[in-house]
Amino acid sequence: MSEHIMKAVRRASVPLLAIETADPASTIRGCLDALNGKIESIPLVEWDICRGLKAMNMAGERAIGWYDPLVHQLPDILKLFAENPVRGTVCFFHNVHRFFERDGVAQGLWLLRDSWKAETCTAVILGPAIKLPAELVQDVVVTSEALPDSAAMAVIVDKVMESARNSGADVVLAEGDKAKAVDTLLGLSAFAAEQTTAMCTRKTGLDHGELWERKRRLVEQTPGLSVWRG
Repeated sequence: MSEHIMKAVRRASVPLLAIETADPASTIRGCLDALNGKIESIPLVEWDICRGLKAMNMAGERAIGWYDPLVHQLPDILKLFAENPVRGTVCFFHNVHRFFERDGVAQGLWLLRDSWKAETCTAVILGPAIKLPAELVQDVVVTSEALPDSAAMAVIVDKVMESARNSGADVVLAEGDKAKAVDTLLGLSAFAAEQTTAMCTRKTGLDHGELWERKRRLVEQTPGLSVWRG
């Protein structure tokens, strides 16, 4: 889904995009797939609070030649981005929703609006749930990345089974086991589904009881959600 979102955003020169996603790594891969083989020529950059600003390709390195690795403060980075836009840049910002209330963050993102639109640049804000401050509500396009559907979950189960066999395990799914596993996994992100399936793979097949239990634990990490066992 993120692939379609990114194509539309790039066509319309949308400068500020927020994507609610449970799996930012998967969302970024989808966004990159939308660039139609132009990944090397488009400046790609990524930011998070731990690593600061990081180029994802050579074009990205050139686009942030002004960057000082010791500078991690988001308002300063946003200000420099607004003053030094490089045409076509895409920057993925992780978990900015945690910093909206800090001085300079909302203003710094707003400063990107006009200068980045003029240069066909895109700031992609990623997080599990994004509530914009009032200053940005009219300026940021917000969308959500759907969780994997049944077809995507089936591919994940097949991938885990193949990986298990390649590592020497003689795993065989009984008839109906795959469909049952897919039904259990619905509602998880792709990464969570893959990890959960791998943890529940046995030589005799899938441990469906353990699969449900692990999903229950994941679901109940979300405040207000629980699994009824009746």
